[in-house]
Amino acid sequence: MIAKLKGSVDYVGDDFLIIDTGAIGYQVFVSQTTKAQAEDYVTLYTLQMTRQEQPFLVGFLSLQERCVFEMLLNVQGVGMKMALSLMSVMTCDELASAILNQEKRMLTNADGVGNKLAERIILELKNKINSSVIAFNNVAHKNFGAKQDVIETLISLGYNRGEAVVYLKEVEQENPELEKTEDFVRQILKKKVMR
Repeated sequence: MIAKLKGSVDYVGDDFLIIDTGAIGYQVFVSQTTKAQAEDYVTLYTLQMTRQEQPFLVGFLSLQERCVFEMLLNVQGVGMKMALSLMSVMTCDELASAILNQEKRMLTNADGVGNKLAERIILELKNKINSSVIAFNNVAHKNFGAKQDVIETLISLGYNRGEAVVYLKEVEQENPELEKTEDFVRQILKKKVMR
């Protein structure tokens, strides 16, 4: 699975970028916000998806964006295009705020999102997005590279992204001296076994 790409922006399409990583150019679907913020050289956190048996990549400037995108995909009626549409009109924090404050009107600003779908998004995510987004914001700064690796490692072990972020935050608070990926993972797994 391709989880991250670094490279130069070779081409900008309507809803995608082509990222030249040196030997290969990857087509990556992105939100309008990501497209607008992409510079000549970018790092994108990617999610590999499949549609009609054809694999494709969706890219994000931060792991937080990818986490929110994955939560949106879990809502019935929200596919890749709808989730990217929502992320094109709001930041992750604005989206979280709209969901937590049940502001349907903000959600319906996105193309294709009507009142019923906005209600469903609020209903299904109001209890999930709060802890995941807030936890991500709190752990996203110190030792960022190591933390990204910890989250990816936990996901590869079967945890979902929201759980991984919450466990990372707990272990970081209890063990502020930790810096290495393997130390974080060891402590998280030890903590999980003890529960």
